[in-house]
Amino acid sequence: MQRSRHAIARHVIVSVVVFLSVLATPLVAVPIDFELGLLWPDHQREFLYDGPGLLLDRPQVQALAAGDIVARDAWIDEFLDDPVPATAENELRDGIEKRKALVRQEGYVSLLDDRAKFLFLHGRPAILQPLDCQLAVKNIEIWHVADPVDGTVRELVFYEPEPQEPWRLWYPFDGKRVLYNDDMVAVMEQVAELLAQGQVRMFGDRRLDRRVCLEIEELDDATGVVGLFGFLPNRIDAKTVDRYLDPPVELPAWASAAAATEVDPPPPLLPAELHVAYPERAGQRLLTQLIALVPPEADLTPVQVGEKEEIRLLIEGQIERKGRVFDEFRVRFLAPPSEGKPIALIAERKLRPNRTFLVRMAIK
Repeated sequence: MQRSRHAIARHVIVSVVVFLSVLATPLVAVPIDFELGLLWPDHQREFLYDGPGLLLDRPQVQALAAGDIVARDAWIDEFLDDPVPATAENELRDGIEKRKALVRQEGYVSLLDDRAKFLFLHGRPAILQPLDCQLAVKNIEIWHVADPVDGTVRELVFYEPEPQEPWRLWYPFDGKRVLYNDDMVAVMEQVAELLAQGQVRMFGDRRLDRRVCLEIEELDDATGVVGLFGFLPNRIDAKTVDRYLDPPVELPAWASAAAATEVDPPPPLLPAELHVAYPERAGQRLLTQLIALVPPEADLTPVQVGEKEEIRLLIEGQIERKGRVFDEFRVRFLAPPSEGKPIALIAERKLRPNRTFLVRMAIK
């Protein structure tokens, strides 16, 4: 069994990395970009993968990774030094915490989702427009945002490549077809080929996607591509899209804007212990127990059920491997009031040994 002390709060995500092996290994915190800082101390790993790392360019990441523990601490402290010394606050530290809180508040589980990265880097979009066209396209959101360089209002397209996969920011080189569902792509291509060969005639609007989705023209405008093949002049290019996930050009300006982000106050954190145990093998896998001990001083309001009271809690979990969602789970718990004892919440999964998994859990 492994144990690590964490701050656990209701409605706040707790995350660990679990390396499945017969030998016990220490728990570590959240990497977003695979392996680089997997075994670093918690505060260094959180700096790199929980938001601040998005503020670094590639040479800065390389410089941070080149040092030992002491050198990394010194590098991080220097980076987080107040970039706006004329004010009493350290806007950079405040801005980082505000933007991390915004990402959590908007319901994103991790920074694997490009929408979460955008929120951390730029804050809320001016307009967020879901596209309700499941017969034609995948899950899509069109965000109306200001260009980080010249302030021009642009439209960005975010889409879910496959169910339960992290959403991606659409790039022109992805092609328009990645935004459509497979059936619609097949039908549109077949009709286009038959029309080109003169084997069929179609009167009126030839766009089948437009017939089943009244909002499809808004997707045309955002991508600069009409249907699958109609490329418009002056459409957005990859270099422009890159600006929205690149590190800020002026860190002091970013810090000031981020520090002004309005977010709800976070719930209070309470000390708790998180354990991982491997009690037995399950065929070629290991039974993995994720155990959260909620302390008796936690503010848990019991529910009256007849003449009895009970505590109702929910664990929502996501397991990632190599930057992709591997599994998701939900476990509900009913327990009597703690009466001065910790409440143990146990979620079990069967995972392959000698693999590294990132587990994110939220207690609600």
